[in-house]
Amino acid sequence: MEFYTLDQLMVEGVDIGPIAELEVHNGTGSHGWMKVRAQIGEEKEAQLLYGLASRQQGKLYGGSRLLFAGVLSHVEFFRKDQVRYASLIFRTATCLMDVEKKSRSFQNTSMTYSELLSLVLGDYPNADFVLSVPDRPLGELLVQYKETDWQFLKRVFSQQYTSLGASMNQEGIRIYAGVPNLESQWEYQLEAVTKEEAQVRRFQDMGAGEPDFMDYQVLSGACQDMFASLDVEGSSLSVSALDWKLAKGRLECRYILRSRSGIGEYPVYPVSLVGIALEGRILEVKGNLVRVHMDMDDPYQQPDVYWFPYATMSASLNGSGWYYMPEPGDRVRVEFPDKYARDALVINSASIYQVPGEGQDSMVDPAVKYLSNQAGQKMSLSPGGVAVSAGSSGITVNNSGAVIIWGNNEILIKAEEKITMSAESIEFCGADEVKAVNEAGTGAVLKSNMELTGTEVLIN
Repeated sequence: MEFYTLDQLMVEGVDIGPIAELEVHNGTGSHGWMKVRAQIGEEKEAQLLYGLASRQQGKLYGGSRLLFAGVLSHVEFFRKDQVRYASLIFRTATCLMDVEKKSRSFQNTSMTYSELLSLVLGDYPNADFVLSVPDRPLGELLVQYKETDWQFLKRVFSQQYTSLGASMNQEGIRIYAGVPNLESQWEYQLEAVTKEEAQVRRFQDMGAGEPDFMDYQVLSGACQDMFASLDVEGSSLSVSALDWKLAKGRLECRYILRSRSGIGEYPVYPVSLVGIALEGRILEVKGNLVRVHMDMDDPYQQPDVYWFPYATMSASLNGSGWYYMPEPGDRVRVEFPDKYARDALVINSASIYQVPGEGQDSMVDPAVKYLSNQAGQKMSLSPGGVAVSAGSSGITVNNSGAVIIWGNNEILIKAEEKITMSAESIEFCGADEVKAVNEAGTGAVLKSNMELTGTEVLIN
């Protein structure tokens, strides 16, 4: 086997002296990193500490071949035997996705996994991905809550036992979602074979068998990227982890190889979302469902198309109980009762009532409870009684025993059989006339004079 030797290795992007130590590591679900220790002159120390640009790029070459590209994340200086050294750590550009925590919803359940990746990676110039799982619709509501983009994507793909991998032999961000078929063949020396019994039991839902969890550790001089494939003892395996180390003047590359079917992630759930109620406003109402725009989505131009169930005060299978839905524009809270975003529901509105400059303050007295809508209908419960109104008509039932019915146009009292009114005193008052007649025409009309009508009129 041929190995890269020290004189063939070169680090670009930072001005350092001869390489003293070199390590490279990468694995599923994490960012690849490279650690370099090199001699530096006294004049270079300040330049490395203060003169490097933000997100300084660093590259490792083996001859003319790019082996690793990343972003400088850590610098340390020390002395050994009066010789100055710098220790630098570079991480793959995917680490830029692991900086800012974001909160947003993805309500379009028809969005595919490739569309989701394109949308998330759209915030990072020249980022790309390789999707190696079926590109099906998401099929459910997704919520990113105080998570970095990297954490969010890892969690989403873990739901189907899929690993994320960070490519390290090209500039910029490249994500592997699932294990691609990267056919290759390179020289190797088999060092060990192990089996992870715990993973066999834990990942049984993946549909993989025991042979899929056999790990083959090999030594090679070939510098391969994540998920590179290799035929070992008649089996096609892929790189699930790699460690390169400079030893005795040569770059020794060790790999953990496993069946593609055995490389996966155990499902991760958004535990930080459990019990959270996110505020928003109603866009549309249909039956017992509502569409909501969440406040946290304001910076993002995503469609609010998901229909959430609305939690009424009480309801039954036959529709009896309480049905009072919010109206478009009302403030509400979207509650997540468990680790499944699909179980989210909308709960009571959060009031944004403002005291009017003129007119009556509806909330001036906490003892008065009321229910109203945009059509002008209102029901209030006060210490003095109950009032129901609809525009210019209504009824008031006072605790004193008085019942008041009013209406600007017409008040109609109708019964199929009879109406009985009984009191010590009954008073009827009409501005123009008072009329009491039956369908046969018998009755009395009181105007400026009194008219009595009927087939027979008896006056005593």
